[in-house]
Amino acid sequence: MPHSLSHRLVAVIALACAAVAVPSAAEAAERGTLLQVRHLAELSRARTAERVSALGLPGARVRFGVDAYRVTYATVGVGGAPTTATGLVVLPRNRVRHLRTVSYAHGTMARRSDAPSRDLTGLAGASALLFGGAGYATAAPDYLGLGYGPGRHPYLHLATEGSASLDMLRAAHELGARRHRSLDARTLATGFSQGGVAAMALGRLLEDGADPALRLAALAPMSGPYDIEHAELPALLAGRLNRLASNYYLSYAMRAWQPIYHVFDSPADVWRGRWGARTQRLFDGRHDDVAIIRVLPHTLAGLFTTAFRARLAHPDGGLLTGMRENDVSCDWAPRAPTRIYAAHADDQVAFANAEHCVADLRAHGVVAPLHDVGKLDHFGSTVAAAPQVLAWFDHLEP
Repeated sequence: MPHSLSHRLVAVIALACAAVAVPSAAEAAERGTLLQVRHLAELSRARTAERVSALGLPGARVRFGVDAYRVTYATVGVGGAPTTATGLVVLPRNRVRHLRTVSYAHGTMARRSDAPSRDLTGLAGASALLFGGAGYATAAPDYLGLGYGPGRHPYLHLATEGSASLDMLRAAHELGARRHRSLDARTLATGFSQGGVAAMALGRLLEDGADPALRLAALAPMSGPYDIEHAELPALLAGRLNRLASNYYLSYAMRAWQPIYHVFDSPADVWRGRWGARTQRLFDGRHDDVAIIRVLPHTLAGLFTTAFRARLAHPDGGLLTGMRENDVSCDWAPRAPTRIYAAHADDQVAFANAEHCVADLRAHGVVAPLHDVGKLDHFGSTVAAAPQVLAWFDHLEP
């Protein structure tokens, strides 16, 4: 969910070039084809550790410097039509030619330029640097509509979170080959918050054989909203979650789901007064999380209509369809080792999400341990969980 830690802007002309020139190439390209590469940074071990530590992550776990690349690749949109997306690939600066592979999926962000391929100083970029600096080839998708991807981001859309992550992984393998490095076909999948759900989606695609050349080695999502209908919304409506963050997430989801599921007939069905028009402008890809949250009302009642708040308790129509289609990330049986990480005091993603995920997996015969990382808030949960995930990956059979 939001990381709101990036402040760097990228030149508008570069965005225009990426958005205009690349999609036409994608129409003739197979999914996962690497269309464009830009070498973003060559960081020493000390510099990598400094970037990681600045976000509260364990810089001491960094053993190597890294090369960071932005990749543009062919993928598919919500309706299955060809499009492009961007992402970050981090390769350790060591002499190892065959690298273990991590897919890291980031949390919620509203501003395009906060995506990992555009900002190495935010939580998403620093998390990818952590795994890369520990010796893993790391693929971090921006998802659709973020970074330099065209269109708006289809937030909390499970299918495209999975497809964009899978195609990003394919592009990362191609980049590795171009750099005379081979990436292990066995993927260690992790991600934070929205990225926890994306990691689960990627894991399922890999185990379903979506790409016969790739497979899942382990799955370790962190603090994901796996069950919006039965875990997240009840906690939100009971006042157990941060109200400002809840207003942000709900508005983002409704704006993103509207063209897919037709959640409402008019913005006035959801938002009070002028907020319908304002949220449309706020979630345009140019405003960051802090800027959006700063202007939103402090209560659900101040932002959403009485009818919509009642509807959240008893979802119907497109709202219910959106939940039912996207609350299934844990409704399967991974064969690869799986662990779920969360914090019981999380103030943005209810701990019940992790409990429900574990229960869903158990219903499919899979025992996935739930690692409670402590009495921590949402961002504290990934600061605590990421080094645990890394340590687990280190000890798994290569």
